[in-house]
Amino acid sequence: MPTIWLALAMLALPLRLLIADRMLSKSEVLAALVALLLWQIIHDQARQGAAWVLLLSAIVLRELAPFHFQGPFHGFSWTLFGATMEASSSASVAVILRKAFEYGGMVWLLRAGKMGYLTAGIAVASLLLALEAIQTFLPGRQAEITDSVLALIMALMLRLAG
Repeated sequence: MPTIWLALAMLALPLRLLIADRMLSKSEVLAALVALLLWQIIHDQARQGAAWVLLLSAIVLRELAPFHFQGPFHGFSWTLFGATMEASSSASVAVILRKAFEYGGMVWLLRAGKMGYLTAGIAVASLLLALEAIQTFLPGRQAEITDSVLALIMALMLRLAG
């Protein structure tokens, strides 16, 4: 993709202002600018690996923040979309869409690295299940099966689309 197309795609950032209860933060604008800079710096052959590492890092950081593993074990929910159903509808839709994008992106990047969709989906789902198990020791976090199932759904959707 030529850099100009990526720069034009970033003009969509202000569209977030049209979504109810969403704002455009300085960190999001800075992240977009850093992404554009990295796109210029990183060689074509290394972009896929760099994207995989950066997306994996973002997922791990988001899943395990605030990194205070001092809380007592608080259980694991096997109810699919249980925590999502309990949250407000607009916030939960945004979270599910973000997670679908991130997990689908991880599946797609792994598949592009010569791994099949099913194998990539199982790898991402397994990683997410491990992260959710760790969340059982994070206060204020609800560990559940939803993320792993969502990764498998995204793998299936990508397989059917491809």
